Amino acid sequence: MITFTVDSINKILPILISETKQSGHYFLFDDGVETHRVLDLEPTVDCFECNGQYNYETIGYILKLANDIMISFKVCDDEIIVC
Repeated sequence: MITFTVDSINKILPILISETKQSGHYFLFDDGVETHRVLDLEPTVDCFECNGQYNYETIGYILKLANDIMISFKVCDDEIIVC
């Protein structure tokens, strides 16, 4: 079980990407008031066409928490931007 905050999302993001889908791994998000269980981390993908080929680029993430809470964020130069 790992607890993290919005300030440490950029440090734990690689672990969240690889481990969130596996059962038995629990992550908790502390928003400063409550601690929420992380249910899923879903990438936000942009699809564009260039020279007849489709390219997909991850432009952000949606952190899905218990109690139907979702936090959308982007990572820009090791800085988290909450959308």
